[in-house]
Amino acid sequence: LQLQELQLVLQVEDVLWSEIRMLWQKAKADLGPAPLRTRIELGPAWFATGFTARDDKPDNFQGLHAPGGTLIIADEASGISQKIFDEGIRALMTSYNCKLFAIGNPTDSDSAFASLFHTESPEKRLHAVSAFETPNFMENSITEEETVSGAWREKVKRKKDPFKWKGLATPQWVEEVADPSVWGVGTPIYQSRVLGQFPDASPDTLIPLSWVIAAQERDLPFSKDDPTVLGVDVAREGDDESVIVRRKGPVVRIHWAGKGLDTTQLTNKIFSSVDDVDATQVIVDADGIGGGVVDQLKHSPRMDR
Repeated sequence: LQLQELQLVLQVEDVLWSEIRMLWQKAKADLGPAPLRTRIELGPAWFATGFTARDDKPDNFQGLHAPGGTLIIADEASGISQKIFDEGIRALMTSYNCKLFAIGNPTDSDSAFASLFHTESPEKRLHAVSAFETPNFMENSITEEETVSGAWREKVKRKKDPFKWKGLATPQWVEEVADPSVWGVGTPIYQSRVLGQFPDASPDTLIPLSWVIAAQERDLPFSKDDPTVLGVDVAREGDDESVIVRRKGPVVRIHWAGKGLDTTQLTNKIFSSVDDVDATQVIVDADGIGGGVVDQLKHSPRMDR
């Protein structure tokens, strides 16, 4: 093992390598000197080291070769750019007995990691692991259908500790995100996070799933004094949902989403949402049936505030 790679410095030092040091301490065999902060020394030309995959630092990969071969482990591979794969990782794989092990969540269908799955080669071994193929599900023989329906509870109700793998997905979590009000079965994010598959991306996709996930995970500061603004996207019939979001500073969250409301009912829902969050402004998509909602809001004395 020669190279470990992660996208962020904190992931390298505080997540992956802290786990490596903990496992090293628990090992039953003598593995030699304890690991350093991001490096393991097993012998001459036999070591592991970890660093970030910054686009401006492809030269970090230069000169890392070993006589017996090189194993490159690219963790969080969806976040590694094509430039790093081409100028960094592939540059290491020119010598004898070099292997690449890329692992990550399939969140970005346009990533270099995804391209590894979309091209055939007899030298590749491709594996996709869904939540239902992980121990908490397999040890209890819980299927996707049982998870989504809630029938999994019957299978584990007499077990003292049915989910022993605390760091892995549980049926309770999958059941929650399978609800249409959260993610919903069949959505791109469910396909990615639960089924372990790269989401289908059509040519007319406006906002890639990877952008959505990055926005959800981003921590942005805001002040309690920032005004609260509501944004409304209006739907009426079919599978589309009407959605009310709230924005405070740069942070946006879904306040409510639902189907089947006519324009009058949705207008009343907007009024109650204004009261819920003490909103100072309401912005409505006025195209199509949204115009009816705008007219009702404009002529309501309640909007004088």
